[in-house]
Amino acid sequence: MASRSRSEHLTRNLPTCGTSPHNDRASVDDVLQPVTSHDQIVRSVQRRLTKLVGRKDQLALAKALLLESTANCLVLQGEAGVGKSRLAEEVLAFAQNLGHPVIQVAARGGATPLTALAPLIPPETIPEDPISLFRACAARLRWVLGETEPPGKKLVLLIDDLQWLDGASRTLLRQLLDAGLLLLVATVRLDPGTVSGHPNLPTNCSQTLWLHLDPFTEEEVTGYLSAMLDGPVTSGVCRDFSRLSAGNLFYLQQLFLGALRSGRLHRRSGVWQLDAPPCSTPILTRLITDRLADVKGSSREIVEILACCEPLDLGALAHAVPLGDCAHLEARGIIQVKPVGRRYLCSLAHPLYAEVVKAQTPEVRRRAIYRSQATWLKEVGGRRADDAVRAASFELAAEGVADIPVLLDAARRARRAEDYQKVITLLDGVPGDHAGFFAWFARGEAHHHLGRFDEAEESLRNAQNHAPDLRRFLDVLLLRTHNAVYGSGSLEAAKAIGQEALLADEGQEHPDRAAIQRVLRVGEAAAELFRRPMSEVVRLLKEADMVETPELRRWAVLQRAQALCFTGRTDEARQDLSLAWTRPRSVNKARGETSSTDMHLGAWAMVVHIETGRFEEAREVGGEGYQRAVRSGSRQFQTVYACQMGRCELVTGNLHAARDWFGEAAAALHGVDQPMLAEQTWSGLMAVHAQLGDVDEAEAAAINYRTAQAAGHEGGVWKLQGVIAHAWLLVVRDEMAQAHNLLDEGAAYLRRQERFAHESMLLLERARLGAAKEVSQRLNEIAALCTGGPTHLRAEVAAAMASGRGDHLLRVARACEEVGMVLLGAETALRASRIYADQGKRRAAAEARQVSDLLRRVSGNARTPGLAHRQDADTLTPREKEIALMAAEGMSSREIATGLVLSIRTVENFLQRVYNKTGITSRRELPRVLADLLE
Repeated sequence: MASRSRSEHLTRNLPTCGTSPHNDRASVDDVLQPVTSHDQIVRSVQRRLTKLVGRKDQLALAKALLLESTANCLVLQGEAGVGKSRLAEEVLAFAQNLGHPVIQVAARGGATPLTALAPLIPPETIPEDPISLFRACAARLRWVLGETEPPGKKLVLLIDDLQWLDGASRTLLRQLLDAGLLLLVATVRLDPGTVSGHPNLPTNCSQTLWLHLDPFTEEEVTGYLSAMLDGPVTSGVCRDFSRLSAGNLFYLQQLFLGALRSGRLHRRSGVWQLDAPPCSTPILTRLITDRLADVKGSSREIVEILACCEPLDLGALAHAVPLGDCAHLEARGIIQVKPVGRRYLCSLAHPLYAEVVKAQTPEVRRRAIYRSQATWLKEVGGRRADDAVRAASFELAAEGVADIPVLLDAARRARRAEDYQKVITLLDGVPGDHAGFFAWFARGEAHHHLGRFDEAEESLRNAQNHAPDLRRFLDVLLLRTHNAVYGSGSLEAAKAIGQEALLADEGQEHPDRAAIQRVLRVGEAAAELFRRPMSEVVRLLKEADMVETPELRRWAVLQRAQALCFTGRTDEARQDLSLAWTRPRSVNKARGETSSTDMHLGAWAMVVHIETGRFEEAREVGGEGYQRAVRSGSRQFQTVYACQMGRCELVTGNLHAARDWFGEAAAALHGVDQPMLAEQTWSGLMAVHAQLGDVDEAEAAAINYRTAQAAGHEGGVWKLQGVIAHAWLLVVRDEMAQAHNLLDEGAAYLRRQERFAHESMLLLERARLGAAKEVSQRLNEIAALCTGGPTHLRAEVAAAMASGRGDHLLRVARACEEVGMVLLGAETALRASRIYADQGKRRAAAEARQVSDLLRRVSGNARTPGLAHRQDADTLTPREKEIALMAAEGMSSREIATGLVLSIRTVENFLQRVYNKTGITSRRELPRVLADLLE
């Protein structure tokens, strides 16, 4: 008791670390309660801000200092706002739990000497000289710490902003550290761009552990947002917040709280999305304004120029302002200069500086800046590829007009860079009576990529009228067809565009009718791909590799590859794929222009990869295509690729990944009218949520799916994914018979359409739902018709389920694992485990159960009838769970019996029942099984 009272005497009424771990757990449990309103969500997130998220490696090193290190000082250094103080408080809480007395103080510039260390100085002590002051403080510390339990616990002192500590305090602190009377945890604020601490800090370098905290990476921002929002976040949200915050934790918190309060950031179908880019908040605006308040004169001119035009070559600044001011601003961390190739680019140090400064700069001043930069770029002659684009953009911003040749040249360069919004901005400055083929085509293509389909059709129709030759005429025809399919979802509209192309002026036949008809047959096949039997579609495409235009030929061959893999002719489909698909080409070398069809081709190549079971190749193509769409701002193809990535993960059973990708598609769809892609997105989310057991989310996705269907024009087109999704929705509604009927009707339809690979998919769903014996024979017949691919594995799975043999099921489960179909493997392995358990083969049952549990976790913890809540584990009685948990914690049967007032034999009997229900054979496996049970 004496030591406790002495410690309390030292630390009474002093600021400490704040929250103990026990209180922290309580607050976390509190904030994870269900929320029903927007205000509740905001309050819940605000409470989570007290949690330490990330910095695990730094925290582990800091804890090592308290446990086993010979160091006596831990210094956490980094720029303002990176989370130094929060990490230091976590270290202090850990020290307090170890039994150390703790004190938290903060140094302040200009404070009275020894103010920060006042809690260490005995009352009524007069600091006459450093030696007597040290002796008085040391005596007090030894008296307080002399009888601590356990003995030898030092005082842990946290000093925030150690760099502001006055000279007298630094001397005293150094003396106490050298005497071994305390451990120091300190934070040091660094100026932006610096990496080392202050040389006059009161620490011995040989006994100091220095931890540098960098801003969060984009991956760390993703983890932080997911933890704060308690759910998955689209990559676009993470990318926007990472860019605008520059990884600074304080900026990040303010930005996402502002977006949350304003309603820009919200949850849709279980995934957090942004309806509009995040922007500065009043707190951040005031902070930035204060930071730049003393930047005046020519320095302020530099900041304003960069806010409007960054990044700029130093030469572009030198003609307007003295470069000496740039060096001064760089030293202060307000601007940054980075070498790029053989030049140096200058920009503001933080992305939000430009937003705030630009809003505070008068319109007249902004126009003058744009005019000056445009003039300078013209005078120097546009030595770099992007100079023409920048000059034209600045001229438009300054005057509202620009020279037409300059705008067209800049638009060509922006198109090569796939900056579609910039293309539209530049070409909007070209009057219609001066627009030729390129202007109309590039504008239509850009509108198409950005999901503005009506505007795209208008521009492309004009481009078709201005086409100078057959090749460009067919380029427009192809893009108009794509635009009609993706925009209106109407295949009839796409066919009408082709028929119109056969007529030249005044209703006469087009002179190149034969060439156009060859292309139209390809277009007809694409339109009929999901409506006519595959043999007819393949017949229309038999001369696909003879189409004269290279890009159209690639498109035609990929259409044929899709038809072939739908019908199960996998080997031929792969051969066509190798002919038609190569790595994306950003520039068409022959014409010096980007290919308008590369993004379409990549999406179709993904379909062939998925259908033929090459899932890793599909992910590679899809990942590259999606990133390319993001860079170009193409919301259209962000949706296309996200849908295909989601479908790939759905087919393989990676449900969390599928949910995230379909969530990305839903975010890209916001504000864009794309009925066909909306159907794919919402049917995917419906199927995913149903198999995850999220009934409410599945029902919400079903409502959105029906809305998308009503907006479409092709209700007669059979939607495979929609059938699967509705079937799973019926399953979670406990309408199993209706689900089987729906799947059976769909399979019959697909059989008539000769889409045997898709028929096998629906039959497999029936097998998963308990009808393996009914569908096994038909699946074997389909496998005999098909040349490789997933159809053979589907037949093997159904056959194994129908056989009821554990060894057969386990072998097939491992085959599923090998090709990456994890959910199917988990369900098949669990069936094997049940059969082994019924046969009394406990070891084999445990092995199969382990395979199932592993694959189920990879799948995202699916809750399907085939998993049945993991082998009756949920049927454990309360007493069985209690005893199993005690055994899993390492307690012996005797200890459990004593604690529960039972006999040892009774405890052993309970444990045996747990083993039998969960399919395990020993205590060693209890932690794994119970962890699954308690998820």
